[in-house]
Amino acid sequence: MIIGTPSIYVISFILTLSSFGLQMIYFIVFGDITKSLIAQVFYDPEDTTKSIWKERGTWVILLGASLFPLIIKKELKELKIASVILFAGISSFILILSF
Repeated sequence: MIIGTPSIYVISFILTLSSFGLQMIYFIVFGDITKSLIAQVFYDPEDTTKSIWKERGTWVILLGASLFPLIIKKELKELKIASVILFAGISSFILILSF
């Protein structure tokens, strides 16, 4: 080995840092998109009042809370519900786009 055992720790740190960054990007994009969709669907465009439902943080917290049970699963067979939800989501998306 060129660098030795410390290289394992360096690579693990880099992977952890990049995973955290990707997670933050996902939460920010999801929060912004959901915030704008809720504002367009349920609120008047001229309405400038503040609402908890028009804040990014609300949707980030809800997404994090809904993903938390999936994150703490230890075995793959416990994640069966995730594949069922994913299949239902993709099916409904295809049905909506087909009409």
